[in-house]
Amino acid sequence: MKKTRIIILGGGISGLAAAYFLKKQHENIDIQVIEKNKRLGGCLLTKEQSGFFFEKGPRTFRSKECSALRNLAKELGLDDEIIEASADARYRYIYFKNVLECVPDSPFHLLKSPLTRTSIYALIREGFRSQGCDGDESIHQFITRRFDQSIADRLIDPFTTGVYSGNSKQLSVTECFPALKTWEQEHGSVIKGVISALKKGSKRASLYSFKGGVQTLVDRLSEHVNARLDEKVMALEFDQNGVTVCTDKDRLHADYVISTLPSYQLAELFKPTDQELANELEQIEYAGLTVVNVGFASHELSHKGFGYLIPSSENERVMGVVFDSQIFPEQSRDKDQLRMTVMIRGDNQTKSDYEKCTLDALRRHLKIEKTPDVIEVMQWKRVIPQFFVGYPDFKKQLLDKVQARYPNFEMLGTFISGVSVDDCIASAKRLQVLNG
Repeated sequence: MKKTRIIILGGGISGLAAAYFLKKQHENIDIQVIEKNKRLGGCLLTKEQSGFFFEKGPRTFRSKECSALRNLAKELGLDDEIIEASADARYRYIYFKNVLECVPDSPFHLLKSPLTRTSIYALIREGFRSQGCDGDESIHQFITRRFDQSIADRLIDPFTTGVYSGNSKQLSVTECFPALKTWEQEHGSVIKGVISALKKGSKRASLYSFKGGVQTLVDRLSEHVNARLDEKVMALEFDQNGVTVCTDKDRLHADYVISTLPSYQLAELFKPTDQELANELEQIEYAGLTVVNVGFASHELSHKGFGYLIPSSENERVMGVVFDSQIFPEQSRDKDQLRMTVMIRGDNQTKSDYEKCTLDALRRHLKIEKTPDVIEVMQWKRVIPQFFVGYPDFKKQLLDKVQARYPNFEMLGTFISGVSVDDCIASAKRLQVLNG
C-alpha cells in the first residue's frame, strides 16, 4: 500500500510535535519536516557558554497549565529529567517607582503593597460589578472595567508585556487571557472565578523544566523526526493530487502539507496565487524581542525570587529580568554562580547597544556595579504574534477560508495555537489531517 506523504513546514516545537503525534497515530505515512535553519527547535534553545548554562527562549512551565507538555515528556521517557523550581521562585516583583515591589500574594499584602493599596475599594467591589458586553475588548480595557486603571497599569500591563512583548491596550483579552472572560461570564466576577479555580486545585501550580534545559525536549523529539535542515521553502503548488513544495534545493510532492511558519512567511508563499489570503495573513503583526543572558562567577542578589517585570509607565527599554540561578539552582555549573536573563523590547539595535542597556538596568535596578563574567545577546526578530482586539473572530474566518480553499493544507504555529509551548503541543496533538 502506498504511504501517505505529509510535509511539515517549520521545525520549531509545533512542527516537531505534529510530526511526532502523526507518526504515532498512523502507521502508513511518510513525514518530512523542512526547516530553513541548521537546527531544530525554533525558540527553544539551550546553550553552554564559558561554564554557564543559559536558556535563550522559554525556560519554565507550570505543572497544572502545561499538561500537554508534561504528558509528552512522559511519553518521551523524560520524567527523570524534570526538575521542580526552588521555593524561592514563588516570589515575584514589579519594578515600580525605582523600587522592586513584591507582587501581593495575600489579603494583608494587598492592603500594604504600593502596587495595590490604592485599589482596595476596586478589588472589593469587583465581585459586584455587572458583566460587560459579550464582544472582545483589550486586556487593559477589561481590567480597568472590572477593577481600575491602577491594577491594569501596575500589575496586568507588565505581565502582558512579559508574555506577549506587546501593548495591553491593543491586545485581545479573549485571545490572550481567555480565562478572565470565562470567569466573568460564568461567575460574574474575576475574583470569584479565581477562587473557584483555586478550590479545584489542591495546591499552587509548581514550575518545572528539564535538567539539561528545554533543549532536552527538542533533542528527544528530533530522534523521532525525519528532517531536512538548511532548506528554505520558496513556493507551494496546489492541485487535485496534493501539494508540491518547492524549496531552494528540491521539488517535493505531498498528499498533505502542514505549515507551522509565522503568518508573514506563509503570506509570501501565497502571494503569487492567492493575494487575498496573503493580505489577511499579513495583518498579523509580530513583536521582536532581545534576550540578554548574564553570568557572574560569584555574586549575591539582594532579592530572592523568580525575577521582576516592569510596567510600561516606567518608560524602561527592559521589560523584565529573570533570576535563573535562583529558580533552578541545579542548572548552575557552580553553586556560587549568578545567572540572569534580561528581556528587552525590540530587535533592531546592535548587540553592543543591548549589552549597555542591560548593564545600565542591572546597575539601577539591582545595584550591580560588577561587570558580568559572561554576557550573551540573542535577538529574536518578529517572534511573538500580536493578537489584536477581534482576533478570535479573525482567526476563525481565516481557518474556515483556508479549509475551504485548500483541503490538503493545515496551519499551526503560534498565530493559530497560541504563544506558549504547551499551546503549540496541544494543537499539534489535535490535528485531524488523516481523520476526516
